[in-house]
Amino acid sequence: TVSWRTETVNPGPDKAPELGVRIDVDIPERKMQVAITIRRNPDTSLPATHYVEIQFSGNDNFGGVAQVPVMRMKNNEAAQGIPLAGISIRVMQGFFLIGLSAAETDRDRNLQVMKTLNWLDIPFIYNNGRRAVVTFEKGAAGEKVLAEAFAAWGN
Repeated sequence: TVSWRTETVNPGPDKAPELGVRIDVDIPERKMQVAITIRRNPDTSLPATHYVEIQFSGNDNFGGVAQVPVMRMKNNEAAQGIPLAGISIRVMQGFFLIGLSAAETDRDRNLQVMKTLNWLDIPFIYNNGRRAVVTFEKGAAGEKVLAEAFAAWGN
């Protein structure tokens, strides 16, 4: 199951709270949960337009998650997907931060695919080297939440 909502996030000291997107993915048959937060980067001195936080919890049968390349967007479940331009770093076990590129062409393409394509892929690599992908559809709830957030962010 996937649930989408907006939430107020605190972007840092001396910054006004602003809207963020929260996506909770629950995969009961794998005993896995994935929490995704998307927020605008208010600090123009940093080369990222948005941050995507991805946190895995639950099943640790494969030794935990070692790496999450950037997310991909696609127009249907079976498509290869278009990777969002950005850099992914492992913050700590099960927690990853993706900074989406602020380069003009990357920014425009990232926003375009996030707004228009309906499916998301989160590819990841377990610590033992096995690979997996969490794939889910935006659906009406995701469309509404992202539209509200992009409007608040001026995108």
